Amino acid sequence: MKDQLNHELQTVQQQISQQGKQLSLIALIRFLLFLVMAWSVFQLAEDRQGWWLMLLVSGALFLLCLHHHQQLRRQQQRWMARSQILQRCLMRFDGSWKTLPDTGADLIDPQQNHVLDLDVFGPNSLYQYLCMAKLPQGRKRLAGLLGCPPDEAQIIRRQKTVRALRENLTFLLDDWTE
Repeated sequence: MKDQLNHELQTVQQQISQQGKQLSLIALIRFLLFLVMAWSVFQLAEDRQGWWLMLLVSGALFLLCLHHHQQLRRQQQRWMARSQILQRCLMRFDGSWKTLPDTGADLIDPQQNHVLDLDVFGPNSLYQYLCMAKLPQGRKRLAGLLGCPPDEAQIIRRQKTVRALRENLTFLLDDWTE
């Protein structure tokens, strides 16, 4: 699993780098098109004929480049989110997960005494190890799952789900980044 995650992380980092180069190239083209549009406006202000077509074509190309740049930027942001998730997954293998700031200490339910004794929440806790949530709803959902012991049937269903997800890393990562 660790090798698979490392390989995926390298692939993702290559994609981020490649898209960064594409974004730079498109930004340069957009700048050049802007200069052509500005020059066309200047020529039209001087009453020179034939520059309307140049202005329209360069403006249309500028808008197409802008649209493509925005699409690439969104895709790069998804790749960056995927990279962060992979890095957080890999932290589970080397023990650096203990440095993650979300310990779940703020989610402790004082009515559930058993979670206090078992290091379910707080520094170096099960919650800190498992939590990949970014939104408050996800944090609360995980805290609820850890705080209330499930019945045997639920445990078996969850184990089957974990096995299925473990075998399909791409699905899991796609779910986290989309």
